[in-house]
Amino acid sequence: NNVDQNSLMQRLTALANRLDDLPMIANEAIEDTVMESGEVSDSIEDWQKNIEKSASSFLDHFIRVSDRNKADEKAFVAPNQEVYLRENIRLRLQIAILAIPRQQNELYKQSLDAVGTWIRSYFETQNESVKSFLKELDDLSEQSIYID
Repeated sequence: NNVDQNSLMQRLTALANRLDDLPMIANEAIEDTVMESGEVSDSIEDWQKNIEKSASSFLDHFIRVSDRNKADEKAFVAPNQEVYLRENIRLRLQIAILAIPRQQNELYKQSLDAVGTWIRSYFETQNESVKSFLKELDDLSEQSIYID
């Protein structure tokens, strides 16, 4: 088994360099405008409808109920946390790079699996650059780093 360790390390470094260009999943925009049907009236006779509209508006805008068991559930990252996620991914790629000359195949695979999981969870997987990144990552993950 003839493994070109330098080539593998260069490919991983190239992935780390491309990381900042990958688009993350955008948080759902909350509508700033209130629909006319959701506006409350000033009339005292409409108090029941006003309570319904207020409660409905509150539930629609402040409380979100979602099924966390969905397989295709995408996670959102706060804008101020985005840099930490990217740096964690970059760190995992560096760990994989360092595992190559040491022939630590398990650590190499675990690091690339973690990167793949994070990219698929937090990034826009329909974007061509993300697809390309994941394809390269999957190709690298299938490589054996052992030298016979």
